[in-house]
Parts: sequence; structure tokens; C-alpha cells
Amino acid sequence: MFDRNSDYALNKKDPDAIVCKSATGIHIRLTRADFSSAEEFEKWKRWSDENYHAIEKADHRHSNRTISLEGLAELSFAVLSAETEVMDQYDQEERARQCSASRLPLSCIYGRTG
Repeated sequence: MFDRNSDYALNKKDPDAIVCKSATGIHIRLTRADFSSAEEFEKWKRWSDENYHAIEKADHRHSNRTISLEGLAELSFAVLSAETEVMDQYDQEERARQCSASRLPLSCIYGRTG
């Protein structure tokens, strides 16, 4: 998901300034007036755009290949354990033996009535 308030977005949105976060976490704008020449500003603006873009891409590569653990515990109960599957198979076979011994219909095997 694209964050419109990320450093990359804020910097890209403002072509007349280099937008970056200060040590206190507040975004500051460095404009052409803060540099000795327009060429120097352009050099650092180009560098900051490329650098923020690379960081943004790396963040997306990471977040696109991860999943949230939230809700994962509930999903683990949706899959039967190997022990449960074995016991269910055993119970079904036991019902089949009991039904065949008593000559009841096949619905008896699967626990169905009617």
C-alpha cells in the first residue's frame, strides 16, 4: 500500500525542495536558497529522489512477501492435526466393523441417519 506521507512521497510531491525528516522526526524542506547554486540543489534533489525511491522499493519488496501474524492462530485450528485425522479414520473404520457385524446399512458407517 502506498503511503502518501512517506519520505519518498513527500519528497517526490515537492519538486522545488528536498523534503526530509529531521532528527526530531519533523519534516523539513531544503529549497534552492539553502544551496550555493541551482546545480548543487539539482544534484542533491536527484540523489534524494533516487535514494528515497530505492528505500521505498526495498520496503515494498519486504512487505509484499510477508504476512501478518494477526489471525494466524485461528487459522491453525482450521486444519486438523495428524492425530485427529488418524483418530477420525480409526473411528470410521470401527463404525464400519460394527455396522458390518450387525448388518446395518452403509449410512451407519458414516454416522448418517434417515
